[in-house]
Amino acid sequence: ARARIASPTPAPRPARTGSSSGASALGWLIALVAVAGLLTWQPWEKAGGGGGSASGSSASGSVTSGSGLDTHTDDSTGADTDSGSGGSTDDDSSDTDDAVTEEPTPTPTPTPTPTPKPTMNAVDRAFAAVHAGDCLNVYNDGHDNMSAGRPIRVNCRASNAYMHVNRVSTRTGAYSSCDTGAGFTSWTQPGHDGITRTLCLDRVYRAGQCFPADVTGETTANLTVVWRCNASTVPKAGQSILRITGFYRAPKAGQNWTCPGGPGERFWYWQVNQGRSIICASAA
Repeated sequence: ARARIASPTPAPRPARTGSSSGASALGWLIALVAVAGLLTWQPWEKAGGGGGSASGSSASGSVTSGSGLDTHTDDSTGADTDSGSGGSTDDDSSDTDDAVTEEPTPTPTPTPTPTPKPTMNAVDRAFAAVHAGDCLNVYNDGHDNMSAGRPIRVNCRASNAYMHVNRVSTRTGAYSSCDTGAGFTSWTQPGHDGITRTLCLDRVYRAGQCFPADVTGETTANLTVVWRCNASTVPKAGQSILRITGFYRAPKAGQNWTCPGGPGERFWYWQVNQGRSIICASAA
């Protein structure tokens, strides 16, 4: 049999003293008090609460917390950004104060449009083309109107030359200076160009022309009227149609003179051209 080697006997541990146990208990007590104090103070809660308060009451707090571009506060804070005086409102006011006020651009004064100069129309040009000495194919139509709306110039030897122009005027009231009497008249036209033109006219007489006349009682006739010799009507009741039989130079004073005519033929005569001429007429 193998011999057993005896193991060394462990030395006995010294027993724990009372002072060491008391120190350990005191340490745990201090630790518990410290933990309780921290739980009561809660410094982390105050730091978080302080940040929330800044965010709710000041826009600068919002910027610090990372929401500087959002000017709207959390609904739970109940803050009114329109009426508050936070940082964002101050920034807007500062921008407004610093902005340069631009002067309004003056409205340019419009250039007045020149008044167009009045121009002649076709009638005005027809009147302007007439000169003293011209003859016209116009006459009194029996109703105190001219037979045409504008002067129609013709050769003075033509059979339809009924009027001779003895004067042309653009003076106001010039018609009053035109000759008057048997066979004289005037024609005035206010122009579109602002000029009033007056033609002073006298009748061109030719044998064969007809005109209406009142031969009952004292013979009267408007010798500027030209009428158709075979017309069935007359301009005014009681008138007769007479035909010109001749145009003569007036006889000298005291000279016995009568209109040429056949035996028993009735005729009428008028001194015309201011007494320098005589026309003779008989019933048409």
